[in-house]
Amino acid sequence: MKQILIFALVVAFSVACSQNNKMPGKSVSPAPTPPTADELAISKQVQETVLEQTPNGSQDRGEISAELLERYSGVKLQITDKASGKVITTTVPLGEVKKVDGTPMTIEVTQLFPDFIREDTGNATKSLEPNNVAIRVNIAGVSPEFDGILFEKYPEVHPYDNPDYGVVMTELIKKK
Repeated sequence: MKQILIFALVVAFSVACSQNNKMPGKSVSPAPTPPTADELAISKQVQETVLEQTPNGSQDRGEISAELLERYSGVKLQITDKASGKVITTTVPLGEVKKVDGTPMTIEVTQLFPDFIREDTGNATKSLEPNNVAIRVNIAGVSPEFDGILFEKYPEVHPYDNPDYGVVMTELIKKK
């Protein structure tokens, strides 16, 4: 009996909502107009400014913040030569280009997210604590080059896809 009553209420509600009748004394507001090109450009500029200045470290379009550079000095990466199986561990200072010995590869950490989250406005960090560390890296000198995110806890997410080398982030290094 309850199921029949619930079904009847759902049908009645659906029919009532699908009726686009005006109620007496009520007016229907027109559909919103889409934003102009100028409004979209201003909106994008505001978003970029907010991202660059967000105190929580949101930096999808900027450099590594001074606050993060005060706490952290670099990251340890593990590079695997897939042909020989040789593993190279190297430290890459934040914001610097590092040549990886024994390879043609250079690596630069361009962004740091100690507590990575994905927001509507882009990548961000919830805090300065290393709870879910992610970095944006530029890997050059090998083909294909790579400009992407590497995760410390989840190396299989967005991995560096190269036939000759594997690159995995193993540690965020705190300043002493």
